[in-house]
Amino acid sequence: MDSNIDDEMNGLSDESNSSIEDSGSPCGVTSTSKTVAEDNKSLENAFESINIGNPGSSRPTSTSKTVVEDNKSLDEQRIELKNLKRQQQIDALKDKRKVIDMEISFKEKMIGYHKKKDEEKLKAKKTIEKKKKHLHNLNINNKSKELMKKIVNEE
Repeated sequence: MDSNIDDEMNGLSDESNSSIEDSGSPCGVTSTSKTVAEDNKSLENAFESINIGNPGSSRPTSTSKTVVEDNKSLDEQRIELKNLKRQQQIDALKDKRKVIDMEISFKEKMIGYHKKKDEEKLKAKKTIEKKKKHLHNLNINNKSKELMKKIVNEE
């Protein structure tokens, strides 16, 4: 029953691939020497051959190299898959690093903005205090002058 499903899926894949290849689409998809269905089938074979061994083991039981459609041994395909996975992990870390770098630059800009704002507040506060002190001194001087005038007028 599984082979019937695989045959049906491969039949659908072959039909869809031929329509894509023959369409001459503006996306630039052209026919290649290896269709998508063949590529998927070789990957399925590689995964199946890896999982054939012991149920708890990911390694095949035989040590001989079996040649697949791509003329690459299973060991070579396994190594390529591992390298691809490692490269994907590196790319994911690079993407995370880009996001973190963007967050850092944003935080630095915000810190600079808040620092400038705090400095402006402090400067304004000092200016207000100076003006209050000056007005207080003027008020004292005016009061003292008024007192002096009263004293002079009383005499």
